[in-house]
Amino acid sequence: MGDRISIEFVDVDDREQDTVVLFNHWGGDCFVETAQMFISDLNECSEQDCSDPITRREPRVMMVQFLAWITKKDYYPNITDNGFMSRSLYFGKDRHDGDNSDNGHYVLCAKTGHIYEHHTYNWETREQEATLYASN
Repeated sequence: MGDRISIEFVDVDDREQDTVVLFNHWGGDCFVETAQMFISDLNECSEQDCSDPITRREPRVMMVQFLAWITKKDYYPNITDNGFMSRSLYFGKDRHDGDNSDNGHYVLCAKTGHIYEHHTYNWETREQEATLYASN
């Protein structure tokens, strides 16, 4: 039982940058929309491609900022409990390092929030199958 999903932010111009994957046991598809809202909010209030990691939209830094942002929003009222993050959230080193079998794994552009890749789980082959999207 669950509504498992994972997301990661990437720099589509430099896929060699290290990133981290965030898994959400109860996140569902709306977790992707929430990540996209985060990037939209950040883009409205912060320049891009300046001299610090946030304005350069470095993927690992974006994940930290996303976690900080999500705790202050009403989208997930149960994201914190007595000051601690939900046990539904955990990190993985890549999309295979956790369970995203319900909704798959989404790769989002750290600068625009556009979906770059979506990997879904095929229950027959027990493999993840990728759908790639244009980066523009």
